[in-house]
Amino acid sequence: MPLLLIAALVVAFLAVIFALQNSAPVAVSIGIWEFEASLAIILLVTLAIGFFVGLCVALPSLIRRNLRISRQKKQVAQLQSELVETRTAAADISAPPSLPPSASDGAASEYSDESDSPPETDTLGQY
Repeated sequence: MPLLLIAALVVAFLAVIFALQNSAPVAVSIGIWEFEASLAIILLVTLAIGFFVGLCVALPSLIRRNLRISRQKKQVAQLQSELVETRTAAADISAPPSLPPSASDGAASEYSDESDSPPETDTLGQY
C-alpha cells in the first residue's frame, strides 16, 4: 500500500509541474457548455475529478475489507477463548485423580492382601 501511495504522489507531482508549465488559455466544450480557462487549471481540475472518482470506486471494497477484518478479529478472539477453555478442560481430564483423604493417610498400608481395595466390612463397620 505505501508503494502505491508513493506512486500516486509522484504522478500528482508530475501533473502539477506539467500544468504549471502549460498555462496557455484553452477552450473547453462539454456538451452544451463551453468555457475558456488556463490549461493548468483544466489539468488540475481533471486530476482532482479523477482522484475523487477513483476514491468513490475503491471506497466500497475498502469498507467491505475493513468489516471482514473486524469480523475475523472477533472470531479469532472467540476461538482463542474456546481454545483456552478446551485446554483447561483437557488438563482437568488428563490430570491424575487425587486420592481421597482416607486413602492417602496410610490406611491402605494396613491391608494384608495385595488388592487395592479394603476388605469387606459387615453392616457395623467391623472386619
